[in-house]
Amino acid sequence: MKILVCDDEKIIIEQITDMISSRFSNYSVVGVQSIKELLDIHNINEFDVVFLDIILKNESGIDLGLYLSKKTPDTKIIFISGYQNKVSEIFFSVYPFGFIDKPICSEILYKYLDAVKDEKEKLEAYFTYSEKGKDRKLRYSDICYIESNREKLFVNTLDSCFYVWKKISEVEDEFPDYFVRCHKSYLVNMRYVLEYKKQVFKLMNGKEICISRSKKNETEVKYFKFKGGFI
Repeated sequence: MKILVCDDEKIIIEQITDMISSRFSNYSVVGVQSIKELLDIHNINEFDVVFLDIILKNESGIDLGLYLSKKTPDTKIIFISGYQNKVSEIFFSVYPFGFIDKPICSEILYKYLDAVKDEKEKLEAYFTYSEKGKDRKLRYSDICYIESNREKLFVNTLDSCFYVWKKISEVEDEFPDYFVRCHKSYLVNMRYVLEYKKQVFKLMNGKEICISRSKKNETEVKYFKFKGGFI
């Protein structure tokens, strides 16, 4: 994995780098001390994880986190800070993967990195189906949402759609936990949810999917847990 550490304290960058290197020798780590240095990185979307200080001298790490979450939505943002009063701000504005308090606890850091690794492996899993007598497969992570219409399932990606002869109840349990059954007819990949309000998911392709009353509580819990990390 490729990891970026952004903190205005060089000693924190060195500490995190040493922690990662001592356990994950095949992970690469890049450290920067300012927003300018970070924005100068042209391949920012190639990083799997960004450890980001909430306050970078006179700059806002929260604003930077919001920028990164929109520019590279697959990159996991983990905030680090000694300012506990700032924690609520990041979870309501950025929805990071997690938060680590200073001084850095190596076990918490390792727990997050293990979780990122597990999620990456899930993203490589495949949905298998048959088309014209031939076996096909599509990464679950490329599926935006599934729509059920009687005996058919319409599988939608951001730019295409096809159907398979199956019921949603037959495949629901096969899908990774970043999918949510928010309606009897819809199974939604939460990675593609751009906005959630008034019991509606607005997806990156502009599609709006209603959340049924019977699924509202379950959907909210799963969605906010997905957005807010696991610790």
